Amino acid sequence: MKKITVLLITLFAISFIGCKQYIELKGVEKDNLKKTAAPIAENIMIAINEGDYEKYSKDFDATMKTQLPEKVFKQNQKIIDNKIGKYKSMKFIKALKKDQYKIALYEAVFSKEKNVKVKVVLQKIGEDNKVSGLWFDSKKLRK
Repeated sequence: MKKITVLLITLFAISFIGCKQYIELKGVEKDNLKKTAAPIAENIMIAINEGDYEKYSKDFDATMKTQLPEKVFKQNQKIIDNKIGKYKSMKFIKALKKDQYKIALYEAVFSKEKNVKVKVVLQKIGEDNKVSGLWFDSKKLRK
């Protein structure tokens, strides 16, 4: 399980190393991403609480579904539940863009930890916005 936590944290950290390459979205673009990402992110969080893989992965792109199969979801869910608890709420922090990806950053509150960073990466595939990346970071997850 520690390998999965380390992987999640490592991926989150790597994704921010080149953060200056990201363009911060403002105005209408920011509002549109916030509006698009909110129900997707909320669904993912509730699905983690419920242990519902189908609900959790319903907006994933094909690569995400391959990289995060149900077995990995169950392992990650257990880590999240043990370390930071159940999801309570989330606040939108920032909207970024890099290439074809739009990134919604949140600060989430869980039952055992308040300042959990959540990063949801979306890309447009056909008419749909699909999740192409998902990361969590917090002090307790790094332990």
